[in-house]
Amino acid sequence: MSVRGLLLLLGVALLSGGLAYWAPSPVRPALPVDEAEPALAFPALGPALDTVTRIRIEEDDGLLLLVRNSASWEVAVDGGEAVAADGDRVAALLGGLAGLRLAEEKTRLPGRHGLIAVDDPADGGGGARITVYDLDDRVRADLILGTVRIPPAPGLPGEMFVRRPDAVQAWLARGSLHLPAAGAWAASDEDRLPK
Repeated sequence: MSVRGLLLLLGVALLSGGLAYWAPSPVRPALPVDEAEPALAFPALGPALDTVTRIRIEEDDGLLLLVRNSASWEVAVDGGEAVAADGDRVAALLGGLAGLRLAEEKTRLPGRHGLIAVDDPADGGGGARITVYDLDDRVRADLILGTVRIPPAPGLPGEMFVRRPDAVQAWLARGSLHLPAAGAWAASDEDRLPK
């Protein structure tokens, strides 16, 4: 092969290599993708946590009411006698609601809400409706909590299905929202509530 043939072959190789480098690839996006953090479910709740005075939790098997008095929280099940509530659990619930992020739209078909337990407990559904009220009795958060999925790895946020009661759209949400059993809200073992 002559020198001229080698130079021509080298030029073609450099040209095709340059084109391959600059051409968009299905494996590598042409532009960086900006992955935005999912939106908060209740953006106004975080700054207003100090104004929360009442939390109503309705499930298919009963109603639980958490009420803040001057210095602590009290809990009553199905209109029964109120006992001192575990303030750490209440704080964890409120913090979980304030940090809950709507990650992905799921079904908007009411017939499928039962599959992920976001159907209204007032209508016999399997979800848990959590309503948070402030000093002026305004609703700060209202949500039906459905099926909770275990985090895929330690340290990652949990995932759960949620729906706003006045909407048909269900969401996959991420956060650390945990709803204890009704009997676990009391502050001491002597005051344990019926399940």
